[in-house]
Amino acid sequence: MTAFLNVRQVRKKFSVPGGDLPVLDGVSFSIDRRGFASVVGPSGCGKTTLIKILAGILQVDSGEVAVHSETGSLRGQVAYMPQSDTLLPWRTALANALLPSQIDRRPHEEARHETRDLFARFGLSGFEDLYPVELSGGMKQRLALMRTFLSQRDILLLDEPFGALDALTRVHLQDWLHSVWQEMGKTILLVTHDVEEALLLADHIILLSARPACVRNDFTIDITRPRKRSDASLVQQKEELLQLIYAEELNG
Repeated sequence: MTAFLNVRQVRKKFSVPGGDLPVLDGVSFSIDRRGFASVVGPSGCGKTTLIKILAGILQVDSGEVAVHSETGSLRGQVAYMPQSDTLLPWRTALANALLPSQIDRRPHEEARHETRDLFARFGLSGFEDLYPVELSGGMKQRLALMRTFLSQRDILLLDEPFGALDALTRVHLQDWLHSVWQEMGKTILLVTHDVEEALLLADHIILLSARPACVRNDFTIDITRPRKRSDASLVQQKEELLQLIYAEELNG
């Protein structure tokens, strides 16, 4: 299968008092169309910097990103969900979900009909007229993810979308995201600090080294779907991956 999203030798540093801080040092990987990849690595290694580059928020110092053979900015081709839900508190749930269609100036009634249909699929039916302050943490994350899906972009960039949730809600939303991904056929890149989450969801896992980060390993995950947290293979791979991350932290 031909790679859909390609990242080639991406480098990034930041100016800090006393000099430059190298963060990414030649990061390269690829993702197939409708694939699900996850980026893991030591704390502070540059995972969020990488996903912000792909989202077009930060510029590379060198290297390139491409969809198929077209290089340059991915703006217009990707939807980005940061760590916080970024919902607008003065808008209802429905109005928040309609924001991407309004930005793209799509026909209002068509977008409204599509959005209302998805409220049931995302477990939010009946909550369209509530404001974010009236929603639980899990409901706000589902709404933010629905808004990301409604952007009608081929590539979704998710930066630790469940990191701030309690364990039970996180487990539920992991299973839910897997089913939505299979149904809607998007290409997803998930940044997470949760190794089990990466193993449950991803086709392959990109392990970054300590900062300045390069790709230390790119694992193909061949565990049969749907995966269970208790699967012996998953438990074993989780332990192996944790040991690799711990080794990177010691060497960083």
